[in-house]
Amino acid sequence: MSTVVVNGPNQRRLNIKVTPGTLLNDVLSQACDRFGLSSDSFTLRHGKTNVDLTLPFRLSRLVSGAKLDLVRREGGKASSVISVALQFIDNSVPRMVDKFSSSTTLWEILKKFEENSGGKLMLTERAVPDGTQQGAGRLYYEMPTLQIMNRDLPSLEDLKKTLSSLGFTSGTALLKIKFTQTTIPFEDAILTFAELNPKSEPEASASTAASVATEDSASEPPSEAVTPGTATPSSSAIPSHETYPIPTFPDQIAPPTDPSPMAIEPVHRENPDIGPDNRAISIFNPGTSTTPAAASVSVDEKDYDMSVNQARQYQAQLKAATVNKRLLTEAQKQKLADEEKARRMAVDKVDVRIRFPEGSIVQSVFTQADSAEDLYAFVKGVMRSPAEAFHLALPGPKQEPIPADKKLIIVGLGITHATLLNFYWKESVSAGIKKQDPLSAEYREKARQLEVPKEPTAVLVNEEVPSGLARKGGSSNSAAGSSSGGSKVPKWLKFGKK
Repeated sequence: MSTVVVNGPNQRRLNIKVTPGTLLNDVLSQACDRFGLSSDSFTLRHGKTNVDLTLPFRLSRLVSGAKLDLVRREGGKASSVISVALQFIDNSVPRMVDKFSSSTTLWEILKKFEENSGGKLMLTERAVPDGTQQGAGRLYYEMPTLQIMNRDLPSLEDLKKTLSSLGFTSGTALLKIKFTQTTIPFEDAILTFAELNPKSEPEASASTAASVATEDSASEPPSEAVTPGTATPSSSAIPSHETYPIPTFPDQIAPPTDPSPMAIEPVHRENPDIGPDNRAISIFNPGTSTTPAAASVSVDEKDYDMSVNQARQYQAQLKAATVNKRLLTEAQKQKLADEEKARRMAVDKVDVRIRFPEGSIVQSVFTQADSAEDLYAFVKGVMRSPAEAFHLALPGPKQEPIPADKKLIIVGLGITHATLLNFYWKESVSAGIKKQDPLSAEYREKARQLEVPKEPTAVLVNEEVPSGLARKGGSSNSAAGSSSGGSKVPKWLKFGKK
């Protein structure tokens, strides 16, 4: 018998004895139970590599006395997608494959495969008659027995376990199934089904119980009763010479297609007017206050303090920036370019705002067919002096001008969401033109005041987000800071004011 050392939190260590057949997931469960932690939120790491919890000790390439670190899973609790294959031990049904979350229970997986079969396959609620004379005509539960990595799960309590609790947090998993006749009356097993199926309706259980009572009270000979391995709770009497229909399933299920892109909500579009080229247009007057709206918001200086988790993330980013990375191949570059083009082609329209130097804003909608030349023509249509030279640019430090060419706005320029463009006069324009109102009198009359959104009084924080990742000024993070001993970040590692 060998021993492994598990390093837990607060410099605690635990020696666990293992045999060649001990699963590493059992080592994780035993360590988490001893340290009072949830095994769904932690994993084992040897050196810099996470351990495959589904392997037994003899196949894990670990030696006796190996030191394992108990670390948190990336993203908190395990919720990755796992490809699960279900195979009958007697090969009576072709192998079935589907994808499940690692938090899915074995019972829910069997229910999903039943649903995929269209009602032709019964895996969870099978019933068989008793073969003895005393119990002729009474139905007993035939329980599914699963086998995972040469490990049998013979009870209904085992079917409540999730994939992550069995060590499967990524990749694939193979479930082998067979059916074992029990001495549990089927009407008693129905009560257990209600616990395993929290979403099942009580009417369904009542109707199933009524059908079982009818089967139980029927005085039919055993030869005409439901044959073992082929019955369902509500099935009628089937002759013994009939066999269970074998459904045809594909060996693999095609992966789900990418969801359609999220529709982009317009920034402002209440009561739009008609502008150049019959486009819907919204015009907003410049603000009257000389103080920026952002300067009027009171901000606590403590909001700029860096938390411990933020400091660690910042250090990790600096360290990752110094690591040499492999250059992309031509095939990888082409693949990324094709994916970016497909993402842009999925956007049908986009809201574009043009901000003039004196503060006026003009907004309209542009589609896939519109080019940068159409954008410049639209701006000239609302100007007082359309013949004067100007250019548009995206906000940012570079302020690179957008050329007025045939390049499409969405696909060519990459403007796939609501965007603000800045209007700039060229140097050749006279000072008198720059001081005039840039908008024509027709469109200046249509302008209205831009409403500044009010500051929210409260911020909703997702309870599942770790407190260390929340804003330090929030209540959840302050509670976490008190529980962690009030650790602070040194002043030399703090961010400056934004």
